[in-house]
Amino acid sequence: MKIIIGIPTYNRSESLIRRLHEIKSFSDKIAGVVVCDNSENINNEAKSFCESTTNWFYYKNVVNIGGGANFLRLVELAQNGTHLWWRGDDDPITPEQVEAVINSGITNKELLLLKPENSPVFKGKGIYEFSLNFKEINPFGWLSMVILPLETAKKSLRFGYWGVYTGWANVTLILGMFRVDAEMAFQVVPFEFKKGDFREIGQAEGQWWALFNTCIKNFAVTADMIPDKTIRRIYLKQWRRTQRYSLPKSLLRGRLGIGKQEIITWKTLSPLLSFDNLNKVPLFFVLYFLSKLPRFIPRILVAFWSRNKSAETLKKMDLSYLTSDLTIGQRYKILKECMNPEIASTFL
Repeated sequence: MKIIIGIPTYNRSESLIRRLHEIKSFSDKIAGVVVCDNSENINNEAKSFCESTTNWFYYKNVVNIGGGANFLRLVELAQNGTHLWWRGDDDPITPEQVEAVINSGITNKELLLLKPENSPVFKGKGIYEFSLNFKEINPFGWLSMVILPLETAKKSLRFGYWGVYTGWANVTLILGMFRVDAEMAFQVVPFEFKKGDFREIGQAEGQWWALFNTCIKNFAVTADMIPDKTIRRIYLKQWRRTQRYSLPKSLLRGRLGIGKQEIITWKTLSPLLSFDNLNKVPLFFVLYFLSKLPRFIPRILVAFWSRNKSAETLKKMDLSYLTSDLTIGQRYKILKECMNPEIASTFL
């Protein structure tokens, strides 16, 4: 197994340099590094860093080709390796993750996914098993969790480019790889990481991602990459089951002032409205109407709603800081103060 680490980057110079230093500490365990830069200007420090290390390469795109195309550009540029490990420039890379990859023992044509949970290794083969076990393979949308069999990925680039417009070029590339190799095997390998090991960059430092428009409406479109209608339905059904709380709670956080707001429409939420999620439909309706109200109204409603909710329910909605010993007024004050990201971090 010869791992090439591919880093797509855009206007995060300091973060990129930190990644390169981290990788340097275990450079003897990998085959090389490729950096593909969408920034306005050449990162001379990163360029010099790569030029001083064997099999490390820095490429500066002439223009900003967009995130998805930049991911795929790394696949095009990677050479002399069996696998390409996508790594976000904002995701610290640790020796523990590297060991998890090296110890996986995957073959040259096998897809590897990392999962940030302490759970057994999961193995499968083919698009049917991949779709049926969405709960296990769901990290495949997270760039830094994917280690691609390079030969198959290169043959599947046209499918990835089809998915650029959805914001999920990485997902459609992986789904397309099953069209090139119908029996492609995959593994999901868990590893443990400490708080702070991931996402060191806040929204203020990087381009904000349209969570609901991309993660709900556009992700559902990735299913079109699967030609078999039965498997396509399984893929969407299993995906919906994994999203019952995670996306609606993000909307709630936005309405309370934690994070950037996004315009929500019926078209945005409709991919999640199905018989599979029937018990959550009322929640989606409530969240839709909350998205149309001034922020102080959702805060008042949540302050009242949370007073008799279990710790487990509050945790699911990322509201565990609204503990039972607080008055309604105190809860409202906390929600109001969460408008300030620095204050919010003391509650979250």
